[in-house]
Amino acid sequence: VRACAACVGKRSIAVNLKKAEGVDIVRRLAEQADVLIEPYRPGVMERMGLGPAELMAANPRLVYARLTGFGQSGPLAPRAAHDINYLAISGALSMFCRTGDRPLPPVNILADFAGGGMLCAMGIMSALLERARSGAGQVIDSAMVDGVAYLTSFVHKSGHLGIWSNPRGSNLLDGGAPFYDTYR
Repeated sequence: VRACAACVGKRSIAVNLKKAEGVDIVRRLAEQADVLIEPYRPGVMERMGLGPAELMAANPRLVYARLTGFGQSGPLAPRAAHDINYLAISGALSMFCRTGDRPLPPVNILADFAGGGMLCAMGIMSALLERARSGAGQVIDSAMVDGVAYLTSFVHKSGHLGIWSNPRGSNLLDGGAPFYDTYR
């Protein structure tokens, strides 16, 4: 089995959550954990008895981080999707092209890692800082589509200020300036 580059130097455990023994292992680990990161759609952990209410009752200092595509509520919350879907729904995907071209997906780094992972990590750090003061854990809800929308807010606001008001590919930071473009 090849190790993931982001996992090098970290301890991990594989647990089968479809078996009662696996659920019990996670419950026992959470009793001693500082942070639990949950990547499932809404309700999955609750159905296994591993939701924040259950785990934080046993460990009130636990920071329970929920990292989903669309958050815990709303019409899209139960849906499965991928990085490109979050980019499209947030409006960010349309920024990755020149006028008249179709968008070019920026691999999977924008929604998965920046909009989801980095903003979730910032939420976790904030919750740990607060826990050092209050002693209480928190539930963090990080939705990738919300994170991407937040990351693109500068561009949207700049359009209203006249800084980013030209067609795609002709603004200062999207290839419209000779010093901010790619060349062969």
